[in-house]
Amino acid sequence: MKPSDTNKRHIPTLDGWRAIAILLVLWAHQGNVFYATPEAYLHGGLFYFGTWGVPIFFGLSGLLITKLLLEEHAAMGRIDLRAFYIRRCFRILPPLFVFLAVVGFAGLWQSRNELLSAVFFYRNYLPWQAGSWYTGHLWSLSVEEHFYLFWPALLVWAGVRRAWVPAVAFSLLCAGWRLMNVFPSNDGRTDLRLDGLLLGAGVAFALHSGFRSGPVMAGSAAVLLTAAVRWNWLLVASAAIPILISATATHPE
Repeated sequence: MKPSDTNKRHIPTLDGWRAIAILLVLWAHQGNVFYATPEAYLHGGLFYFGTWGVPIFFGLSGLLITKLLLEEHAAMGRIDLRAFYIRRCFRILPPLFVFLAVVGFAGLWQSRNELLSAVFFYRNYLPWQAGSWYTGHLWSLSVEEHFYLFWPALLVWAGVRRAWVPAVAFSLLCAGWRLMNVFPSNDGRTDLRLDGLLLGAGVAFALHSGFRSGPVMAGSAAVLLTAAVRWNWLLVASAAIPILISATATHPE
């Protein structure tokens, strides 16, 4: 497949990555039932590696959202932010509110703050123990929503030719911030997880422009080297996954 072909056509290998991510997350949650405490689960062996499914989702999301915006700019000469945000709202909010209504009707909330954090997408900034199990998974949706809020606007502001620079730069800043380990009890914060989404965005630039994966490879390699200085599996996953996604997207055979 030529680089120009990947700009317009469906990329089948991404469906394969989605399947891997789903299976890993299911594997991780299945492992939860075998451990009495979160601490035991964190050191429970193979089940915990299922959490690598979330960085795969983040990498795919950053790639696909950016790819769609770049294709819109190529076709229309501009990016319609208003239309983008309307599409995101109608895609995400209806099923989310139905889910939250069911949880509320069943009386599964632990606090009013838990409800507000789920509705306004700051669930990932609450301590894990501050809410119920039924909304805990919404931390990753909060990260995604924060990415949707700022990245398209930054893409328009910086311009499609230069936006890969802040994408890689912010991903490196996020990686360094995570290595400082300021918030060891909550690694789901947006400021600690954006690097995976932004490096995925870098993959989209590589596929769209036809220069393969130069910038994102350089950024990912820098993150990997940083992680090597002080081992952090999330950094390794965030950096390695965009490289693998890029390689399989450009060489589907």
